[in-house]
Amino acid sequence: MTLVSCGNKEKVAQTDMQKATEEAQQLEDGWVKATVTGEYASEGCNFMLQMDVTDASLGLLNPASLDEKYQKDGMRVKIKYQRTRMQQPSDCTKGILVIVNDIEKL
Repeated sequence: MTLVSCGNKEKVAQTDMQKATEEAQQLEDGWVKATVTGEYASEGCNFMLQMDVTDASLGLLNPASLDEKYQKDGMRVKIKYQRTRMQQPSDCTKGILVIVNDIEKL
């Protein structure tokens, strides 16, 4: 039984390493992990995207448009985005206004 257990641990370690490698590749390919938040609704904002960064104030994105199926508070996603020169909506001054080019649920 010990050999089976060791083999399973080895397979788990390989799977974890593959996942980490895939995640690193996705980040290199322009993907960023984020959490959908409705925290700023009382301040006139729609759903925002909080990127996974140490300083939360630097990682708050205000998507110009976010598909309804992703408008769930707490949903984990990965995104590709670009900043936009569009005017920040007057009712929501939080975050950086962006266009989400691609999004996937994690």
